[in-house]
Amino acid sequence: MRFWLRHAVLNLGSSQYTLDDLHFKFKVQFEDRPMTSTATIEIYNLSPTKRATLTKGMPVILSAGYKGDIGTIFVGQILEYTIDAGIPDNVTKITAADSLDAWLGSNINKTYKGPIYAQEILDDLLNVFGIEVAMARLKTNKFYPRGRVCNSKTIKVLTQIVCGDCESRLIIRCGQIIINPPEEGIHSGFLLSPSTGLLLKSSKGESQDAVTQTNASAKSTRAAQNEAEGSMQRVCLMNYRIGCADLIRIQDSATNGTFLVKSGVHEGDRAGNWTTTLEVVPV
Repeated sequence: MRFWLRHAVLNLGSSQYTLDDLHFKFKVQFEDRPMTSTATIEIYNLSPTKRATLTKGMPVILSAGYKGDIGTIFVGQILEYTIDAGIPDNVTKITAADSLDAWLGSNINKTYKGPIYAQEILDDLLNVFGIEVAMARLKTNKFYPRGRVCNSKTIKVLTQIVCGDCESRLIIRCGQIIINPPEEGIHSGFLLSPSTGLLLKSSKGESQDAVTQTNASAKSTRAAQNEAEGSMQRVCLMNYRIGCADLIRIQDSATNGTFLVKSGVHEGDRAGNWTTTLEVVPV
């Protein structure tokens, strides 16, 4: 097979498929903000028996990479699906949301008596619902001398406490909650260069140099440059290791520096795209 190095595993409920067994393509979107990631998956010639087992809420796990090196890029559940059986290759289209989507959309009504710190409230909320927390480190642990009332959608309550009161980042990544200071990355140290999969395609022909400066004048100049340039886009070969809020180093003929991943898309097809597109900002 021409694309033998590509490898992906799709789990739908108790069924598991690989690209060798079944032709499917996918697009997984992720962002550095308090919202769940989404995935769209198209499956070709899924058997009638398997199509009949599909239901809303069915677990979806997608892993992608290369033979001998794959990793999870999405954990969620089916939101909706359609089946187009009227064409030669019947296509099953699935839209899925992160597995925490249903819980985050639920209502919460709970009052915490003061004095109490934000971390105590968060620990209680996350423990009560049994949510997997990959990281929970607040930039500011706000103190509530008179307590706090939590009465709204769960995602709204968490966003108000984490992002508003505690000036921290809140993201949902592969079925896990991550809370940390916004100036910090989730993972760091990955080098993206032509030798590690960086492709020539980009959003524009920008030239960037984000090498850390040591004097105040240089920092001021860099800050002005950041504001003027804003974000940029880079495309690399499929890389499950890179996700939202990661700090990565980009090196090519036009760019040399450290950047924060703001959003991105993992996109794969057995005979088409096999890429990770990143929107990054210099740090």
